[in-house]
Amino acid sequence: MNGKYQSKAAFWFARAQRECLRTLLRGLVRWPMRSELEPGCTAIIGMCSRLPEVIEANVACLHAVRWPELRRVVIAVDGKRGCLAPGLEARVQTLLGDLPCEFVYYTPLQSRIAELVALPYVYAWLSWAIAIGRVETESLLIHDYDALLLTDSVAACYREFRTNGAVMQGVRWYKNNGIEDSDRLAATFEAFVDLRWLRRFAPIRMFHQVGSLGGRFVDFDILLELQANAARPDQRTVVPLQESDLTHPSQMIHQYTMFRREPAGRLPCYSIPMIPFFAWLGGNKGALESATALLRPEASHDVRLLGDGVRVNLALLRAEHVDWLLKQMLQACVSLRVLPARDLLEYGEALYGVAGVPAHERWRNHFLADQLAWVARASV
Repeated sequence: MNGKYQSKAAFWFARAQRECLRTLLRGLVRWPMRSELEPGCTAIIGMCSRLPEVIEANVACLHAVRWPELRRVVIAVDGKRGCLAPGLEARVQTLLGDLPCEFVYYTPLQSRIAELVALPYVYAWLSWAIAIGRVETESLLIHDYDALLLTDSVAACYREFRTNGAVMQGVRWYKNNGIEDSDRLAATFEAFVDLRWLRRFAPIRMFHQVGSLGGRFVDFDILLELQANAARPDQRTVVPLQESDLTHPSQMIHQYTMFRREPAGRLPCYSIPMIPFFAWLGGNKGALESATALLRPEASHDVRLLGDGVRVNLALLRAEHVDWLLKQMLQACVSLRVLPARDLLEYGEALYGVAGVPAHERWRNHFLADQLAWVARASV
């Protein structure tokens, strides 16, 4: 067999490890017994309590693109009640206007086990499972913490979901960890899920599993094994969003959590520099200036970029990563009509410097005309 694991020994070792972890987590969440569900959709968000400034830009964009059937937002925070600063819940509700929002938190036991394991995908599963337990509508949207919805295209995606008979609908097929596009398993980000279907299974069934698919050894991400083995091919589908519809750096919280586990480790870091931008966009106007001051090429192997003491290693940051990061930032600024700001221009220059990009090769690749115009205005 091929796939993620190239030998039976590696496969069985990984499977044994994962089953031990699943056993530890199995009883942490239980679905409520609800027979009646309301029409409409609930957006769920798994919130990283150590990066609270990200939430404000996220929900402001969600409110701007809300559609009539979106009834409620549930935000599951990866810590015990009291871990967020006073007033943050109220500010989020203000940004959401008349769209009701509920914050839910880990119990002491859930928090203790999550911190003990300290794996990104454990936090993701636990937060989503807790939030799903609070949903009272027929459908839910898994809305990523590091995603900014920039257009109302998500409304069309929802309406397609309600008519196509799918139990899960993503914006692209999952392709990683031995799983191929041809397996037709929807990735979870910005995915709609039928709640009646999902609640037929215990919450732990959503969690990562090591198994086989199509003759390959694979590692099933959250909700993938359920799709593969508990949904017909016609019940899982994709309705793509365009690049201009959202800013979504992907893996941002994952990378942050891994640097918490391994301070200044030589780890993937291509989304980490988005965090100061999210804070800046959410209202912390000193976030980019502070991050820029810390970005020196000689310090790139150990920099406290985020202002919270977490040691980030930017040694693996490459020119193509910086181009991609800045395009994501500029796409958000242009779409949200943010006035050109020199802070972002200087932050981009510092990131290019860390990646060793010569001055004549900066701000050149893949940028759109309106994005370059924004940069030009910011440099005046």
